[in-house]
Amino acid sequence: MHIVRQTKSYDCGVAVAAMVGNVSYAAVLDRLITGLSSETTLNELVMWRTLQDITRMEWQFVEVPPPRPRLRDWSFPETPIAVLIERADSSRHYVAVLGRFIYDPLFEEPIATQEYADGNSSVITVFAAKTPAAEPGA
Repeated sequence: MHIVRQTKSYDCGVAVAAMVGNVSYAAVLDRLITGLSSETTLNELVMWRTLQDITRMEWQFVEVPPPRPRLRDWSFPETPIAVLIERADSSRHYVAVLGRFIYDPLFEEPIATQEYADGNSSVITVFAAKTPAAEPGA
């Protein structure tokens, strides 16, 4: 996965969808539902639908119930996922995660989960591509 930087205050979701979907920032903007832009935040339903649209895959999202785990304590898969976190100041931010690395659209390089400055943030929602069910007898 490669880093896609956000360009405005509220477009972390656009940048994360581009990273996780392996498409350009512009491609995500082109596919957003009418009325949304890089000037507005993406709610969870719009993020889920955008990921499905740009990747042409089924995605699922799970809202994590309280008490919510810290980002650095969560065990992430070795496949790209999007995560909505809530920081200590109650602001929310999308990041992409691949294994032990956080791809934050505010930074130029991936950061190890244990070294990530917002690692104490709460995990609010996790978005992952659905894996195909195993064939019977496989």
